Order: sequence, then C-alpha cells, then structure tokens
Amino acid sequence: MIRTLCLIGLLCFLVTFSCTACTARDGSGLSRAAVTMKIDLHSQPGFDSQTTCTLLPGDRVVLLDSLNQNGTLWYLVQASDSTSSRGRRGWILADALVALDTPLKCFSCGV
Repeated sequence: MIRTLCLIGLLCFLVTFSCTACTARDGSGLSRAAVTMKIDLHSQPGFDSQTTCTLLPGDRVVLLDSLNQNGTLWYLVQASDSTSSRGRRGWILADALVALDTPLKCFSCGV
C-alpha cells in the first residue's frame, strides 16, 4: 500500500515537473523568431498535412517544439499576436525562420 502511494506521488511529481520545467513563468525563456517568407503552417510536420493558416514575412512566432523528420527540421510555433491556444498554431519549416533574441533552439536535439 505504501509502495503504491509512493509510486503515485512520484508519478504526479514527474508529470508536474515535466509540464512546467520547459516554460519560464515570466515568458523570458521562450525562443522567438520572425518569418522570412510567405509560408503555410501545417497541422502536422509534413507538406502533405492540412494547412492551418499562412504566415507572411515579418510575422513573429514563439517556438514551442521541434522535430527533425527525414533530415528536415520543423518547428511547432504559435503566432505571437494570437490569444487563443489553437489559433495560428502549427508546424513550419526551420528554413523560413530567423531568430529574434536567441539562436533557434532544437528541442529534440537538446541544443
């Protein structure tokens, strides 16, 4: 019984830590980038996935995640001016972005 409670407590701690560790509460730890060309945001990392919207040069985004798929680096981004969690969120090619404040981060690479 005590073992089970300890295991549940440990799992709750790990879930809580994994959800909060990657994002600074004040937003200062977020990587920001600007779009360099007209490009579509995709629902999944791949050209054959559904397009969620189109971004224009100069649009600013926040990097949420990355994925290296068959040698192509994709970023999950959220448009900075978007207030809803689903609006203007999707996957974009890394080649279409330029870093604003820090070098572009590869989440899956740990860099």
